Amino acid sequence: MGEEKCSDLVLSSLVRARFCELIAPKLNHVACDLFLIGMFSLMDAILEVPMGVVVEGLAFDADTREELLGMNRMDHPTAMTPIYELRIARETGEWDIVARQARMLNLSLAFVNRAYNEAVTWAHQMTSAAPQQK
Repeated sequence: MGEEKCSDLVLSSLVRARFCELIAPKLNHVACDLFLIGMFSLMDAILEVPMGVVVEGLAFDADTREELLGMNRMDHPTAMTPIYELRIARETGEWDIVARQARMLNLSLAFVNRAYNEAVTWAHQMTSAAPQQK
């Protein structure tokens, strides 16, 4: 995998993690669980292995494991599927879906946008603070 592709995936993973963490208190979810789901949501692409291999042997609770294994499978929704759909829609700029999912989760669009923008800023700060390899 190219270094740039991996860097982009890591950045996206960090944005997802922080976004999920920021919206967790308004959703009555544990922030660290949502952070982990966001962080690991792209780990299969980063490591180039199936998600089942990624989560194998890791001490995730059943809900977190189910969410990570069920992502991208709309035929197998979980309790966190609306959060996943909101995150992906916000990432890709699908504003009608963002509005629908925000309404479903009882979140204002202003809050969703603030959380996302804060997550992007935080992720860039985290990656720019990391030592650069030559």
